[in-house]
Amino acid sequence: MYPWRDIWTKPRATIQALVAKDPSYGFKRLSWIYGITIALSFSKMFSLIALYPLWAILLGSLLLGIAFGLISITLTAYILQWCGRLIGGNAPFKQVRCVVAWSNLPVLINILVWILLIGVFKEQALYSDFPAEITLANKTGLFLIVMLGQWIAAIWSFIILIQGLREVQGFSIWKGLLNIIIPIIAVVILSILISGVISWFITKT
Repeated sequence: MYPWRDIWTKPRATIQALVAKDPSYGFKRLSWIYGITIALSFSKMFSLIALYPLWAILLGSLLLGIAFGLISITLTAYILQWCGRLIGGNAPFKQVRCVVAWSNLPVLINILVWILLIGVFKEQALYSDFPAEITLANKTGLFLIVMLGQWIAAIWSFIILIQGLREVQGFSIWKGLLNIIIPIIAVVILSILISGVISWFITKT
């Protein structure tokens, strides 16, 4: 079995083989791949291109990507493992981390999308208001490709994640889905509470 190929078509069987042999296989490379997209998205969110040249942002994304990816995947794995235990899961941390790491392989599609956007729009692609400032009439085909690529990456990542959690946690598909939904709900509730506390302090001052 070749996981870099088989995870796309046989996610559950691939995860089964990975955790049986070495659940840490590919972890750093996958973290780097995922981290690059995090770094680029962060740069776009805050329009860092207004402060730094394009080459610096690209180089920074390549260098810092591994750190962003390692932290993000590790934290996500801890949360999913803990929430999984609440509903009867007993997978070791490394196995859950393996699932999270490999579920992010489809973000390779997003990297290709970034390459396409930067190749066409250069620095403009890294401003926070992009693509609002672009005349879509002349770029309809390009944006359809971008949207399709992003949707495929998101859907396939979700499929790998839920199938992988089913395998390592011994869950049904519905319980695997619940393992993902619980932390999402928890984050939403926590965000509402934090926003409420901040608003309360602001109104009191």
